[in-house]
Amino acid sequence: MLERADLSIDPKRWCERVAKVRKKIAKLDHFSLGEVVDVIPVIGHPDEQSKIYRYVDIESTADGVAMPALLRGWELPDRGKHRATPGEIFVGKVWSSVGKWFVAGADCTDVVVTNGFHRLRLKEDKTDFLLDIIVGLNTEAYRIQARAYATGSDGLADLPELSLTEIVLPAVTKKKTRAALQPMVDALLAGRSTVASVVSGLQAAGDLADVEVTPRSSHVVQV
Repeated sequence: MLERADLSIDPKRWCERVAKVRKKIAKLDHFSLGEVVDVIPVIGHPDEQSKIYRYVDIESTADGVAMPALLRGWELPDRGKHRATPGEIFVGKVWSSVGKWFVAGADCTDVVVTNGFHRLRLKEDKTDFLLDIIVGLNTEAYRIQARAYATGSDGLADLPELSLTEIVLPAVTKKKTRAALQPMVDALLAGRSTVASVVSGLQAAGDLADVEVTPRSSHVVQV
């Protein structure tokens, strides 16, 4: 641990469970995230107050898909500081949300993403690793490392950029397996729609009856 620039002595990082997982992965064809992606910094809150944006927060993602809420600029939370371009991967950066992730689809116009995600962009010569990363994000091996590397107070510990890039994942080497998974990756890149996102879009377009309801101000509000 003295070899690390941050001199981290966080016991989660050095526990036996994490060490065993990383040793098992090291015996396979594998890669570190830092070898295949760049971490893109936040841009900042949008300036146009009256413009309608599609806002993605932690809770509006599932199974690699984002289900944005339509908000005007003045309604956007202060944490809405990321943008998105097609093919980028967003991964949860807080200990309790490291299992949350999504891939930015083909249409990223006016998308704003919470800074509760890390924004990852594949290096130019590493685009084939998108499939491997998506598979890895669905494994407990990834989540174990991400949780272990998060630092700070319990529950709100944050996964630093440098530690994220140190996470190792096994490569998907079998051609048959890659061929079976590729249609799912293609669907994510195309902006696969969920039922929730389709309904929201139809309501926004006026094609479905919509009852105007004020959203909960906090997740602790009961109804």
